[in-house]
Amino acid sequence: MDEIQRALIDGLRQWDTGATLPNYLGSGATEPRRVRTAYSDADYERLAAIKATHDPQNLFRVNHNIPPASREGRGCRTSASATAGRGRNSGGRR
Repeated sequence: MDEIQRALIDGLRQWDTGATLPNYLGSGATEPRRVRTAYSDADYERLAAIKATHDPQNLFRVNHNIPPASREGRGCRTSASATAGRGRNSGGRR
């Protein structure tokens, strides 16, 4: 990264929410904690419920997996600190 790019990124850092978009996760970001940052809590829970209905055995789990919701209606949970600061994704649609 050159000096101009670094200066731009550093200048914008104060507005960084810690969230990301699903298309920008990259091929190596497959751990559940990282995948979860790409979705609001409501969207992630909805996708986990859909996964529980259509893929309860989690056969389609390659890349950016969202595990199926458990029978209690919850998908893969992460600690509050891992999902804190996701203001951009905390509301309705993007």
